[in-house]
Amino acid sequence: ARCWIDKYCIDQNAIEANLTCLPVFIAACDRLLVLAGETYLKRLWCLIELFVFFEMGGRFDHVHLIVLPTDSERESGGRSTP
Repeated sequence: ARCWIDKYCIDQNAIEANLTCLPVFIAACDRLLVLAGETYLKRLWCLIELFVFFEMGGRFDHVHLIVLPTDSERESGGRSTP
């Protein structure tokens, strides 16, 4: 099994330059693990990764989504605060 982790495989200081290689990286993946924190949907490259995964033939049942707790949820022991 191979594991490609975008945070470590894409230069975080030159994300735009590395996005051109994204289809090549994603094409080698048959499953996608999404660790979605508070800012996940606000980061364009995260959405591009999902788009490319599905465009390259990825299946919805091959995406494993884990929603990470917010800072306030972690501080309150996992309970949501208003």
